[in-house]
Parts: sequence; structure tokens; C-alpha cells
Amino acid sequence: MRVFTQDHLWLDYEDGIVILGLTAYAASRFREDAVLKFPAESRLLFPGVPIASLESSGLLHDIRSPLEGFQLGVNRELQRSPHKLTRSPEEEGWLCQIYCPRWQPAEHLSRRGYEAFLETLPAQRQLAAIHS
Repeated sequence: MRVFTQDHLWLDYEDGIVILGLTAYAASRFREDAVLKFPAESRLLFPGVPIASLESSGLLHDIRSPLEGFQLGVNRELQRSPHKLTRSPEEEGWLCQIYCPRWQPAEHLSRRGYEAFLETLPAQRQLAAIHS
């Protein structure tokens, strides 16, 4: 089941594991040569804790966890092939895997809900939400 956050992340959940990535909307705001860096691979996460940093056009953007859980792994392929983040953000461009047995998908938006959310934001605020 795929859901979305207002911070422009998608989350897929299956058997206690959440796979997380940037939405196509967010990824389209970055250049293909963006540099992605991950902190330690296996660690405990809480909402708001950075899971990755992305440098694009001379600006550094933290990507923050929307949930609590244990980070199992990250997509190291994105460091070798950063274009996957912008060309295939919702497939090959996934960022990390998080063990989260108590995750509640109802706390997040459906695809339709996320698209409706985007329509309510002024253009400047849409970009600020991604880059904060």
C-alpha cells in the first residue's frame, strides 16, 4: 500500500517494512547531478530525524523521517547513479527501508489526497515544503 506525506515523500508498507522515497513532484525540483548522502545505515529513527541530505544547485536539503522505526538499509545505488532519483523517484529512486511494525498508513495521504494537497499550495510554498 502506497501513501504520501505533506513533506513530499511516498511510503510503501509490507510486513512491517516501510520503503520510503521522494515523490515525483519533489524529485522534479532537483537536478540530475544532485549529490545524495546518507548518515549511518542501521539506526533508530524518529519523526524529523534526517535520513538523507541532498545537494542540488549549491543548496543542501535534509530529507527527514516521517515515522519512528529502525532503518534497515539505504539505496546506495543512488550515490552511483543519482539520475535514478530524478528519472525514477517512485521506483528505482527509493531512499531507505525502515522496520516499523506499528506504522499506521491512515496517518498519511492517499495518492488522490496528496494530489489534492498539492493543488492547495501556492507555487512558492510548494517549493519551500520540499526544500526545508
